[in-house]
Amino acid sequence: MIEYLYSSTYTVTASPPDFSLTAHIQVFILASELQIPGLQSLACNLFNNTLNAMVTDLEVYFAAIKDIYQLTTYENPALRIVVVETAISEMRNILGNEGVRNRFHEVTSEVPEFQVCSFHSILGAIPEGEVLMSSCRLIS
Repeated sequence: MIEYLYSSTYTVTASPPDFSLTAHIQVFILASELQIPGLQSLACNLFNNTLNAMVTDLEVYFAAIKDIYQLTTYENPALRIVVVETAISEMRNILGNEGVRNRFHEVTSEVPEFQVCSFHSILGAIPEGEVLMSSCRLIS
């Protein structure tokens, strides 16, 4: 946090298997609590880039979904949007492998808000840059 206040960025040690996704989630939560939008945005962007460029272990992704939906709120949905968009973009791969598909179903059962948001997104009910479906209660 101090690093961000002085340099408008922050660094974390990225090592497998999670490449510091948890750290980015924690920074996002802290920035939300302290109402520092620039830090929220940075943490979200770093989380997104790390998730999509470095993480290959699906269990890391599934754990991040659970953490994000447990620790974030509807008022600060950026990380929720990232994990939903990632699920949608990878849906062919998720559904194409029986083991992954079954695990994805388990996660969506354990995190019903994620399930609802994912379904709304698949159906096109979540337009980018607009208020998202009320049952999902995400605001971008």
